Amino acid sequence: MSRRYGVDGCRAGWFYFWINGRVFGHGVVDELSAVVSQSYADVILVDMPIGLPDDDGNRDCDTAARRLLGRRASSVFPAPCRAALAASTYEEACAVNEQHTGRRLSRQCWNIVPKIRELDRLLLAGGRARGRVRESHPEVCFAALNGGRPMVAAKRTADGYQERLSVLREKWPTAPRAAEAALAAYRRGDVGRDDILDAMVLAVTASLPATRRETIPARPRKDDKGLPMSMVLAKMNGANGHGASGISKLKAKVTIYKSPTKN
Repeated sequence: MSRRYGVDGCRAGWFYFWINGRVFGHGVVDELSAVVSQSYADVILVDMPIGLPDDDGNRDCDTAARRLLGRRASSVFPAPCRAALAASTYEEACAVNEQHTGRRLSRQCWNIVPKIRELDRLLLAGGRARGRVRESHPEVCFAALNGGRPMVAAKRTADGYQERLSVLREKWPTAPRAAEAALAAYRRGDVGRDDILDAMVLAVTASLPATRRETIPARPRKDDKGLPMSMVLAKMNGANGHGASGISKLKAKVTIYKSPTKN
């Protein structure tokens, strides 16, 4: 029984949501390896950079994602170089990243450096992670499921939450009930409303057949460790919002599983 996962960083660690045909579940773990080690984990999409830039500081997938997102392009920020992951302070990380790429790090990027470092080490260690974990981006996934049209409202607003939930409901009618179940299971200080929908849209995307998923760019470059610099999203019939997404609804009678809530 394979499961397709969406994983998003949260204050409590990593929030995950999985779908397998008629069932779905969610949970929180301290380390991403706890998700990868689950025997049913098949495809795992994570909202975190995989494949890190070096000399020029640019990743083609980031450029393509910003182009797709338009008004939401700022949600895709430049990834750090691998050398910056070893820095112990923000200023040190900025200096190292500027030396390698000519660009300082944003505060937003620095705040998730520990998770980027954790994911990078997990992938470089080989094993199951390298063949199953792929990078994605929630806003890119929402836009792809919405026919190439990016979300209008900011995700942390009430309108933004409802807008994204509506997109999920259109593709997976169980989404509202699944979101309510997850909201009731965790404290907002541990898992935010946006974390839940972000992980859910990654899981919905991962649950699509391989023939209905694609990557940007289609032929990604690899970093100096051989990790692809690409993002997974639903395949679209048309570009930049022109044409239908070609994504049909995921219909299923569901059973809910939840991992024990962390204390």
